[in-house]
Amino acid sequence: MFSLFVLAMAFYQCSIVNGWKATLWEHPDFAGAKYESEGSDCHNYVGNAFNDKASSIDTHGTCVRLYYHHSCQGDYIEVFPGSLHHRDLSNLGFQDTASSIGSCPQ
Repeated sequence: MFSLFVLAMAFYQCSIVNGWKATLWEHPDFAGAKYESEGSDCHNYVGNAFNDKASSIDTHGTCVRLYYHHSCQGDYIEVFPGSLHHRDLSNLGFQDTASSIGSCPQ
């Protein structure tokens, strides 16, 4: 019974580590329209009015990569808990440029 519990906890921890959650805002300082997303794989903004519009981000304690291109391709930045400039992505040279978002590799 104990080994089953340990296995279940290990699976739960893996699902948390590999997943991500983010809220992106149109303007610095978490202002304007927002886009919320979460998952464990790449998400595109295709067909969404939020493509190339993110200026601030809340990663909800997870690590995310913001990519210049769709399908998590091209240059990217990693935004993780404790990293600077969540309030203003322009300080990272990444304001109004993100086209897709995904998890940071483990």
